[in-house]
Amino acid sequence: MRSISLVLLIALPAVAHANSGFSRLIPEVIRDSRHRLVFAQRTTEARWEALIEAGVVKLGGSFPIAADEQHVGMVVHALPIAGEAHDIFAAADLLLVITSAIRDAKVDDGLLAGLFDLTPAEASVAREIGLGQSVEVVAKARNVSVGTVRAQLHTVFEKTGTSGQIDLARLVVGLGK
Repeated sequence: MRSISLVLLIALPAVAHANSGFSRLIPEVIRDSRHRLVFAQRTTEARWEALIEAGVVKLGGSFPIAADEQHVGMVVHALPIAGEAHDIFAAADLLLVITSAIRDAKVDDGLLAGLFDLTPAEASVAREIGLGQSVEVVAKARNVSVGTVRAQLHTVFEKTGTSGQIDLARLVVGLGK
Protein backbone atom coordinates (compact mmCIF):
# COMPACT_ATOMS: atom_id res chain seq x y z
CA MET A 1 0.00 0.00 0.00
CA ARG A 2 1.30 3.44 -0.86
CA SER A 3 0.50 6.03 1.75
CA ILE A 4 1.29 9.50 2.97
CA SER A 5 2.46 9.84 6.56
CA LEU A 6 2.08 13.04 8.49
CA VAL A 7 4.31 13.37 11.54
CA LEU A 8 3.43 15.32 14.63
CA LEU A 9 5.35 15.66 17.90
CA ILE A 10 3.25 16.32 20.96
CA ALA A 11 4.38 17.72 24.29
CA LEU A 12 1.11 16.97 26.06
CA PRO A 13 -1.19 18.75 26.02
CA ALA A 14 -0.06 20.80 23.00
CA VAL A 15 1.60 20.22 19.63
CA ALA A 16 5.38 20.73 19.81
CA HIS A 17 6.15 20.34 16.09
CA ALA A 18 4.37 19.14 12.95
CA ASN A 19 5.63 18.49 9.43
CA SER A 20 4.27 20.46 6.48
CA GLY A 21 1.78 17.77 5.44
CA PHE A 22 0.02 18.08 8.76
CA SER A 23 -1.25 21.57 7.92
CA ARG A 24 -3.52 20.08 5.24
CA LEU A 25 -5.61 18.49 7.99
CA ILE A 26 -6.21 21.72 9.91
CA PRO A 27 -8.99 22.51 10.85
CA GLU A 28 -11.22 19.98 9.01
CA VAL A 29 -9.69 16.86 10.59
CA ILE A 30 -7.62 18.00 13.55
CA ARG A 31 -7.18 21.17 15.65
CA ASP A 32 -4.49 22.29 18.07
CA SER A 33 -6.64 23.81 20.77
CA ARG A 34 -5.31 25.60 23.81
CA HIS A 35 -5.86 22.58 26.04
CA ARG A 36 -4.94 19.68 23.75
CA LEU A 37 -5.10 18.22 20.27
CA VAL A 38 -8.74 17.75 19.15
CA PHE A 39 -10.12 15.61 16.31
CA ALA A 40 -13.12 16.92 14.37
CA GLN A 41 -14.92 13.57 13.97
CA ARG A 42 -16.84 12.67 17.11
CA THR A 43 -15.89 8.98 17.11
CA THR A 44 -12.22 9.77 16.44
CA GLU A 45 -12.18 12.34 19.23
CA ALA A 46 -13.75 9.82 21.63
CA ARG A 47 -11.02 7.27 20.81
CA TRP A 48 -8.29 9.91 21.26
CA GLU A 49 -9.77 10.98 24.58
CA ALA A 50 -9.92 7.36 25.73
CA LEU A 51 -6.24 6.88 24.81
CA ILE A 52 -5.27 9.98 26.76
CA GLU A 53 -7.19 8.78 29.80
CA ALA A 54 -5.63 5.30 29.48
CA GLY A 55 -2.12 6.77 29.48
CA VAL A 56 -1.21 7.12 25.82
CA VAL A 57 2.17 8.63 26.76
CA LYS A 58 3.20 5.30 28.30
CA LEU A 59 1.18 2.81 26.26
CA GLY A 60 0.66 4.34 22.81
CA GLY A 61 -2.18 3.19 20.57
CA SER A 62 -3.83 3.46 17.16
CA PHE A 63 -7.25 4.51 15.95
CA PRO A 64 -8.96 5.26 12.62
CA ILE A 65 -10.21 8.48 11.09
CA ALA A 66 -13.06 7.68 8.72
CA ALA A 67 -12.91 8.91 5.13
CA ASP A 68 -15.17 11.78 4.16
CA GLU A 69 -15.84 13.84 1.05
CA GLN A 70 -12.54 15.76 1.39
CA HIS A 71 -10.13 13.21 2.90
CA VAL A 72 -9.36 9.53 2.46
CA GLY A 73 -9.45 7.22 5.46
CA MET A 74 -6.53 7.57 7.84
CA VAL A 75 -5.03 5.76 10.78
CA VAL A 76 -3.47 7.58 13.72
CA HIS A 77 -0.58 5.85 15.48
CA ALA A 78 0.41 7.36 18.83
CA LEU A 79 3.94 6.29 19.76
CA PRO A 80 5.37 7.11 23.19
CA ILE A 81 8.76 8.79 23.27
CA ALA A 82 10.66 7.00 26.00
CA GLY A 83 14.19 6.23 27.10
CA GLU A 84 16.96 7.31 24.76
CA ALA A 85 14.45 8.70 22.25
CA HIS A 86 14.16 11.70 24.60
CA ASP A 87 17.72 12.58 23.56
CA ILE A 88 16.43 13.25 20.06
CA PHE A 89 12.91 14.46 20.87
CA ALA A 90 13.60 16.30 24.14
CA ALA A 91 10.56 18.58 23.92
CA ALA A 92 8.02 15.86 23.10
CA ASP A 93 6.13 13.15 24.96
CA LEU A 94 4.46 11.48 22.00
CA LEU A 95 4.99 10.97 18.29
CA LEU A 96 1.76 10.95 16.30
CA VAL A 97 1.95 9.44 12.83
CA ILE A 98 -1.15 9.91 10.70
CA THR A 99 -1.14 7.65 7.68
CA SER A 100 -3.59 8.33 4.89
CA ALA A 101 -4.09 5.83 2.13
CA ILE A 102 -3.80 6.66 -1.54
CA ARG A 103 -6.99 5.67 -3.33
CA ASP A 104 -5.31 3.55 -6.00
CA ALA A 105 -3.80 1.11 -3.51
CA LYS A 106 -5.19 -2.40 -3.23
CA VAL A 107 -6.53 -3.31 0.18
CA ASP A 108 -6.12 -6.86 1.34
CA ASP A 109 -7.33 -8.63 4.44
CA GLY A 110 -3.88 -8.53 6.06
CA LEU A 111 -3.76 -4.75 5.83
CA LEU A 112 -7.19 -4.37 7.40
CA ALA A 113 -6.32 -6.88 10.12
CA GLY A 114 -3.06 -5.10 10.91
CA LEU A 115 -4.45 -1.57 10.96
CA PHE A 116 -7.53 -2.28 13.03
CA ASP A 117 -6.63 -5.41 15.02
CA LEU A 118 -9.20 -7.50 13.16
CA THR A 119 -9.24 -11.29 13.06
CA PRO A 120 -8.80 -12.80 9.57
CA ALA A 121 -12.55 -13.47 9.37
CA GLU A 122 -13.41 -9.93 10.47
CA ALA A 123 -10.96 -8.47 7.94
CA SER A 124 -12.54 -10.51 5.15
CA VAL A 125 -16.02 -9.35 6.17
CA ALA A 126 -14.82 -5.73 6.42
CA ARG A 127 -13.29 -5.83 2.94
CA GLU A 128 -16.30 -7.47 1.29
CA ILE A 129 -18.93 -5.30 3.00
CA GLY A 130 -16.74 -2.23 2.48
CA LEU A 131 -16.61 -2.96 -1.24
CA GLY A 132 -20.39 -3.15 -1.46
CA GLN A 133 -21.30 -6.80 -0.93
CA SER A 134 -24.42 -7.59 1.06
CA VAL A 135 -24.33 -9.51 4.33
CA GLU A 136 -26.23 -12.34 2.65
CA VAL A 137 -23.75 -12.59 -0.26
CA VAL A 138 -20.78 -12.58 2.14
CA ALA A 139 -22.38 -15.27 4.30
CA LYS A 140 -23.10 -17.50 1.31
CA ALA A 141 -19.60 -17.05 -0.14
CA ARG A 142 -17.99 -17.94 3.21
CA ASN A 143 -20.47 -20.77 3.90
CA VAL A 144 -21.52 -19.30 7.25
CA SER A 145 -24.81 -18.01 8.61
CA VAL A 146 -26.03 -14.46 8.10
CA GLY A 147 -26.02 -14.14 11.90
CA THR A 148 -22.31 -14.97 12.02
CA VAL A 149 -21.50 -12.30 9.44
CA ARG A 150 -23.67 -9.76 11.28
CA ALA A 151 -21.88 -10.51 14.56
CA GLN A 152 -18.48 -10.14 12.88
CA LEU A 153 -19.64 -6.94 11.20
CA HIS A 154 -20.70 -5.50 14.56
CA THR A 155 -17.20 -6.17 15.91
CA VAL A 156 -15.68 -4.62 12.76
CA PHE A 157 -17.71 -1.45 13.35
CA GLU A 158 -16.39 -1.22 16.93
CA LYS A 159 -12.76 -1.85 15.99
CA THR A 160 -12.72 0.49 12.98
CA GLY A 161 -14.69 3.28 14.61
CA THR A 162 -17.35 3.15 11.90
CA SER A 163 -21.06 3.34 12.60
CA GLY A 164 -22.52 1.46 9.65
CA GLN A 165 -21.90 -0.09 6.28
CA ILE A 166 -21.63 3.27 4.52
CA ASP A 167 -18.94 4.47 6.93
CA LEU A 168 -17.13 1.14 6.55
CA ALA A 169 -17.28 1.47 2.76
CA ARG A 170 -15.77 4.98 2.98
CA LEU A 171 -12.97 3.60 5.13
CA VAL A 172 -12.21 0.63 2.87
CA VAL A 173 -12.44 2.69 -0.33
CA GLY A 174 -10.27 5.32 1.33
CA LEU A 175 -7.62 2.69 2.02
CA GLY A 176 -7.54 1.58 -1.59
CA LYS A 177 -9.31 -0.04 -4.48
